[in-house]
Amino acid sequence: MAILIGPYMWIHLSNNAVAQRVEDRLLEIPLPPDTELVDSAWAAQRLAGAGNGMEYYGSLLLRSDLDEAQLQEFYDGIADDDESQSVIATNSPDLGRRDLMFSSLHDLDQANLYMVMSAGNAPSALHRDLDLRGH
Repeated sequence: MAILIGPYMWIHLSNNAVAQRVEDRLLEIPLPPDTELVDSAWAAQRLAGAGNGMEYYGSLLLRSDLDEAQLQEFYDGIADDDESQSVIATNSPDLGRRDLMFSSLHDLDQANLYMVMSAGNAPSALHRDLDLRGH
């Protein structure tokens, strides 16, 4: 039995570690002016769209006097070639299921709340395809 469960657990934990590293990298970025960190989270699962395969997100929940465009401009200015951050207001219908990262802990309908999200990549096709959370 352990032979069957072991690989699944290894893939599950490895995928969690990928998403946690994405969150850690986001937390290393200085915050924009007039902005405070409310919370941070990571998710290793299928959060956007349909289909199969894992997604790896790190996310910051921010309260800011800046608007969505100003926040996006700030994060675009510090993005590197490997990673970019997208900013979305928490009351936007475009957020979709990605609000699951914070909705159980915070009232996301408040004004001036934004999510900054960054995505990571699967370590291998096995990681992306064999984790049941991606289906």
